[in-house]
Amino acid sequence: MCPVKAEALFIKGKSPIKQSGIYRKMLIDLKTGMPACNFIKGQTEYKTVNLWPTDMLSVYQKAGIHILPKPIPTNHCNRLINWHHQKPKIIYPLKNSVHSIKNSDNITFSAISDNKTNNIFWFVENELIATAKPNEAVIWQAKAGEFIIRAISDSGESDSIKIYIKE
Repeated sequence: MCPVKAEALFIKGKSPIKQSGIYRKMLIDLKTGMPACNFIKGQTEYKTVNLWPTDMLSVYQKAGIHILPKPIPTNHCNRLINWHHQKPKIIYPLKNSVHSIKNSDNITFSAISDNKTNNIFWFVENELIATAKPNEAVIWQAKAGEFIIRAISDSGESDSIKIYIKE
């Protein structure tokens, strides 16, 4: 898909490869350009669309490049709406990380999500501590212990990590 290509060594089964989740194959209604529920020959076709997470959209916007958000199906295709949303990913703190704090130190939480997420709800040990926009940092006054941090998007998707805090 990328027009810029470079030669590189690749060892099958050893070289690290993972999907970015940005490029996805989606069934599109040729007449409306909207996502479709069912394949109908001549009326729909599979196209590769890019669904950028909020951190990448932010980088592009700061560079003056504006990417239009992809439309969400508004018809009876409710099953597509959840597929279209990418679950939030906690990018800080790191999973299983250990933090040393002094008496009233804060820890910053940050998560990315797709461009359809309006809010991320932050929980520490099942207690709501903040609501923030994707890419917006949340400050939490840390205390010693072992904690499960959970980020839940307004579409119901979630990510969770465990962190350890020592004094």
